[in-house]
Amino acid sequence: MEIVVNEWLLEYMRPNIASEKTSLAIRFLKALAEKGDKIVVRRPSPFFKKFRRYMKESGQYIHSKQRFKHLNNLFHNSDNTRIVDDSDVKNLPPEIETLVPPDDKYLIETTFSSPNKTFITTDTRLKEKLQSVKEIRIFLLEEFMQDYTSVH
Repeated sequence: MEIVVNEWLLEYMRPNIASEKTSLAIRFLKALAEKGDKIVVRRPSPFFKKFRRYMKESGQYIHSKQRFKHLNNLFHNSDNTRIVDDSDVKNLPPEIETLVPPDDKYLIETTFSSPNKTFITTDTRLKEKLQSVKEIRIFLLEEFMQDYTSVH
């Protein structure tokens, strides 16, 4: 399965974040690897810009630096990550594009460019806006993690 995530994954790896959030992100990554699933990431994107910025900022925090090194390795491993370039991104149908906030458009376009069309977020407002879109499967992180084994 291919899964698109928004920036929660990066936020939860930062220093000084609540340990339960970091633990949740690490559990997600471990389960992803164990199941042989992939994260789908668009390049270029705000996600990658934020990733590079956070990776630099984590330099003085040993645990956070290790987490971002792990993410960097994950993003460079085709067994765990599929990079979608702009030329491979599918345009959103107009009726769906109007539902999507401009800052999140690249994420939903990436989701539509993935065969599974599965999107994991922590943004409850975004999930509510897209709940009626039958073409994608959108989950809040916590609910997805509860049922990850039955999602396949």
